[in-house]
Amino acid sequence: MLQKIHDKATGWFAMIILVLLAVVFAFWGIDFGFSSASYAAKVQVEGRPWWQPAEKLQIGPVRQAWQNQSTQLQQVYRGELPEDLKVQLQQRLLNDFVRNELLTQHSHDMGYRVTDEDVVRHIAQVPAFQIDGKFSKDTYLYRLKLQGISPAQFEVEQRKFMQISQLQEAVARTAFVTPAELERNWRLQNEQREASWLVLPASRFTESARPDAAAIEKHYEEFQDRYMTAETVSLRYVELTLEEVAEELELGEDDLRAYYETVRDRYLDDDGKPRPFDEVREQLAGEFRMVEAERRFGDLQERLADEAFESLNDLDAVAQSLGLEVQEVPVFRRDTGGGALGASPEVIEAAFSEHVLNGENSRPMELAPGHVVVLRVSAHRPAEPRSLAAVRESIVETLTTERSQREARELAERSVTLMNAGNEDMKRLAGEFKSDPQGPQFIGRTDEAMPIELRNALFDTPPPMDGQARYRAVIMGNGDAAVLKFSGVRVNTVEETAEARATRVTQLRERKAQAEFAAYLGQLESGAYILKNTKVFE
Repeated sequence: MLQKIHDKATGWFAMIILVLLAVVFAFWGIDFGFSSASYAAKVQVEGRPWWQPAEKLQIGPVRQAWQNQSTQLQQVYRGELPEDLKVQLQQRLLNDFVRNELLTQHSHDMGYRVTDEDVVRHIAQVPAFQIDGKFSKDTYLYRLKLQGISPAQFEVEQRKFMQISQLQEAVARTAFVTPAELERNWRLQNEQREASWLVLPASRFTESARPDAAAIEKHYEEFQDRYMTAETVSLRYVELTLEEVAEELELGEDDLRAYYETVRDRYLDDDGKPRPFDEVREQLAGEFRMVEAERRFGDLQERLADEAFESLNDLDAVAQSLGLEVQEVPVFRRDTGGGALGASPEVIEAAFSEHVLNGENSRPMELAPGHVVVLRVSAHRPAEPRSLAAVRESIVETLTTERSQREARELAERSVTLMNAGNEDMKRLAGEFKSDPQGPQFIGRTDEAMPIELRNALFDTPPPMDGQARYRAVIMGNGDAAVLKFSGVRVNTVEETAEARATRVTQLRERKAQAEFAAYLGQLESGAYILKNTKVFE
């Protein structure tokens, strides 16, 4: 515990919370007592004594991190994730936990340390912990409370994060760029490739791609899950906002003077003496209101949680106890949310959770900093298949688009095969297709004269050999197809300023530093003892 941090302290809050949640530093040491194993993995960095037990990564934080991630992804995919993608993302998440534990152990064994003073300075720089540019203990505690993180836990995790950063910076300092690498990078950046291209719009195949009745019915039967009504609920909810709490506060002059006495040492004149109360009163009043509002909001938030649980099936009782108004969202969808509650993944998950669908109050949820809601379902409408008549036009559009894009792609692929064999000409194809080819012209790596899909394909294609152009079929982002001709290479001879060269050196060094740290981490993994729980996500 760093007691000093509760009085003064540094950093950016959003980044720290991202590190805690995304870089997966959080909630260590929780044992949920699962029957198979209460840990997600056992990790031991190479070089530690044989008798020293491996560190256990607790299963709870990993599962919580996956729950947070999967809830957001389900909104993107509008339902369950594809199984192969789900497994891939779960393994990536578990690997992130393992790698951070390896780095924590290794940085400690290498002698990297972070002092209490370092952590204090780091936390004290967080703008979200400051009022008028100065650290506020009350704001610090309030912000952590909103995230469900204790100060001690936050301080421990920031120490780990800073310790690993020291190791990463040490590895980065070993990266350097040779003159040959700089020259090769210069040539690659300024390389230009001669190209011609012909776009084959899928819309040209619309008429021939229209499906018949049998195809429409077959598609409807095979993909009926795509043509369901949205699952919806009607919600009643109460909300608590910091803004309203602040507006309702009544602050007396005596309270403001008492607060001044506790913080007067932060308002010093040029001689280092506290400035008079009257001189700082206006600034002090705004700060005091916010501090008191955050304290009051925290107390009300605790009461809201208690009341929502104690009156589990009665939202009106919760509202009456706290003097809040019950509000409604008549239609709230599982895929897109709705109303004033928006599309928050956490709210959607809560609204369609089993216990809330069964008529219970949800737990308090934070829509935004200083904005908390508790909701209850008043009606539930499950998803149902829509009739074929209702979705026929949508199916026709889908099938027509798919078929026309496929025909354009197949024509491009056939044409490229013939062109590479010398049996087709781009101009003849353009005439048959009644379209104008583009080029030939030299294209740079960032040249917007060529669509990005074609440019990526152009610079991903090996250079022509013996003067023979290379042809490729390319699928455009909008579903059109294109035929690409790659006929030559040159280096654009432009002079580079000293400033531009220095910037390029820095960029190359940073890129090499990232690659070297990735290799360093890979070496740690290869020599470490790692035992993963295969049932961690079950």
